[in-house]
Formats: sequence, C-alpha cells, structure tokens
Amino acid sequence: MQPATKTVKPPYYIDVVSCKENCPRVCNHNVPSSCEGKTWPDKSEISPEDKSWIPRGSTTRARPGNLDLMWILTNPGNPQKGGESKFYGGKEGAELADEAWAFTERVLEGKEGKSDTLSETITDAAKVLNCDDPLEALDRCMVTNIARCSTPPKWGDAFNGKGGTAARRQVIVTCFEKYLRREIDYWRPKAIVAGSATSRDALCDTGLEWGCKACGVMSRRFWDGGIRNFVCRACGQPAYDWGFLAHPAARKNQGGRYDPDRPKNLAALADMMSVLWN
Repeated sequence: MQPATKTVKPPYYIDVVSCKENCPRVCNHNVPSSCEGKTWPDKSEISPEDKSWIPRGSTTRARPGNLDLMWILTNPGNPQKGGESKFYGGKEGAELADEAWAFTERVLEGKEGKSDTLSETITDAAKVLNCDDPLEALDRCMVTNIARCSTPPKWGDAFNGKGGTAARRQVIVTCFEKYLRREIDYWRPKAIVAGSATSRDALCDTGLEWGCKACGVMSRRFWDGGIRNFVCRACGQPAYDWGFLAHPAARKNQGGRYDPDRPKNLAALADMMSVLWN
C-alpha cells in the first residue's frame, strides 16, 4: 500500500540528530566511550566508533496541525546491527536528519531491520486510530521518544547504582527542554499517549503544561470521562487543543507478557480518543 503522504522531516530534526550534549550514561556520537564493553544481542562487540549511535527515533507522514496522535516511547533502543551505520556514515546536518527520519519509518513499516517495540506500537496506534491497515496510522500518528539517545544496554539498567536517579533526570530534562517540547509545539497533536511507564512518569515529572485558551493559565490536561474530553486543571473547562494519557496496556509483566486485558484497554483508549477526531 502506498503512503498517503510523503515523509518530510521537520526542520528541528537537524538539531536532534546533531546533538552533542554530553549527557551521562547515553550512547551517542559525542560520547563513544558509552559503548565500550557493550555487545549486541548475539554477543558480538559493539564498536565505540560506530557512528550509527546518533540521537534519533521519531517519524510520521502527517503534517503540522494535522497530527491526531503523538505516541511517546522511552528511547530509540540500540541501533539496528549492520543497518543504520551504512545510511548515516559520512553524513551530517540535513542529509543525516533525512536518513534518520526515513530509517525509522522503514523500521515501523517492517521494511528495514526489526524492532518488536516499534511493530507493537504502530499496531496499537492503528487500533486506537481505527485504521484498517496499521501502516495507515503513520499518516495520522507520530512515534517519538522521551530520550533521543540510546542507553546501554537498556533504560533501567543504564541508570542503576549510585547517582543513577539524578543522571536519568538530567537526560530526561535535557531532551524534553531541547527537543520534545519543541516537537510538541511544532506538531500540536490532538492527543498524546505515553506508551510506557517511563515516558508517563517523565511527562508528569517535567511538567507538561501549556496555556489554556479558556483561562490563559499554564496547566496540564486530564481526561474527564463524564464529558468525554480533556479538561484544563486550572479552570475545569474543556480543553480542545490537546491532552495526554498513559497507555493502559503498554506495560508487560515480569514474565514478558502483556496484561490479558490489553485488547479491552486498547479499545477503551480508542473510544476515549475518538471524540477528538471524529
């Protein structure tokens, strides 16, 4: 199936992929030592000079002002072994941003590499948006992350030990203020879904607030099931600009299985969201 629109990266994405913030305990091209001693899932060594470690992990086929849903995950995960570096090598600026934006789309479409998380996310987004074909969700949904850099080897483990909480807070605040806030302002999604407990906690912790059109006060939004809409916490009036929810079916249990109520929870989320774009 051909996409309804051509993928176009936003102008700020050049700053994302070129970021040289020296954040603690992350893998990017500014701190290659973060990769030392790490291995791929097949136990082969990850080179600290691998230039596929760039800040990345966002894509959509929507247009600003026409985005129904922004689905925010934790971070991009490890680069695809043997895949990303061949596209990114020797590129910078706009050319690098184009490659990173398009690569994430291809992974979501199942055309490049493999990511169970992204595959599950686009399938879930399609259910929430009531799309017959999961790939149609990219025309209305943006997939992005709280943090744009990978963490070795995964988010929780990277911040264990002494100073871990402060380090994670630094990464979240830096990425949120430099990129995610700009991203939300640029796209103005009708709804935001926190696709993991980490992203939910980060959005709450960073104070995701905007001025309410009704009262002018900076506030968060909450979902009022009685009137089926987001409501401004400051004035209690319906807020028709945006709001965010935690995905009730996103978390897996310790055995790696999803809650058996996942289909029901996704259906409930779809029902809650439908009022915003129907």
